[in-house]
Amino acid sequence: MPYSDASFDVITANQCWLYFDAQKAIAEVKRLLKEEGVLVTSHFSWLARQDAIAHATEQLVLKHNPAWSAGDWSGEIPNCPQWAIQDFDVVGVFYFDTPVPFTRESWHRRIRSCRGVGAGLNPDQVEKFDREHEQLLEEVADDTFTVLHRIDAHIFRPKH
Repeated sequence: MPYSDASFDVITANQCWLYFDAQKAIAEVKRLLKEEGVLVTSHFSWLARQDAIAHATEQLVLKHNPAWSAGDWSGEIPNCPQWAIQDFDVVGVFYFDTPVPFTRESWHRRIRSCRGVGAGLNPDQVEKFDREHEQLLEEVADDTFTVLHRIDAHIFRPKH
């Protein structure tokens, strides 16, 4: 990145860390953080094991994309993620669950953007998924509803 060493007090990564090359990202974070700087990662994830609409939707995603590996997440938040053990100390971690309001249309858009659909299917497959998802939502959801989500965050300080 085009920044000098030790340029930042805080670096954040929301809902994206899993897409990075961890070793390259870790090296760059450590280079960019000031001496007492921190990295904050966070996630916003539906809980299909606890929410019927999320569960039904995941089953449909898996029908259309059996290779999708993000389904049936346990909801477990480790104190220290595996990728961080060697390079960071956890100085804070929290999570909480909350019902997030949706309309059928907004939930449909949220799911279409998940990597099991929008990034994992070709345009024809996405179109077929869209039709079936709309039909599913008409069957299982009111016009407005909530889907239980877990919000989590870790605060890390690089090991020196």
